[in-house]
Amino acid sequence: MPDMLFLGGLPWLAGNALGVLALSGWRWVFWLALAVNLSQGMGIVFAIPPEVFQAVLEVHGPLGLLPILVTDGGALLLAGAMVVSLAVYRSPWALRRSGGA
Repeated sequence: MPDMLFLGGLPWLAGNALGVLALSGWRWVFWLALAVNLSQGMGIVFAIPPEVFQAVLEVHGPLGLLPILVTDGGALLLAGAMVVSLAVYRSPWALRRSGGA
């Protein structure tokens, strides 16, 4: 029987995999990537009980927190960058200019 934590992470795994389509410039990919990254970034605050962090620190030390900080913290930073880009350019993907100065 698969682990429930693994099954719980499958939507984010699939969403991040679809995020590779960002190179296509499609608008729906922007909104999907933003939703995936916001929800993944909020997981560190709302989905993981503080007792888990305490247990990880006791068993593995500070390096045990590295995976969650990289994945969820990185998702939160990426979502922030996407929101700033959306506010500045008023478009899901920044305008790509070709040639010239």
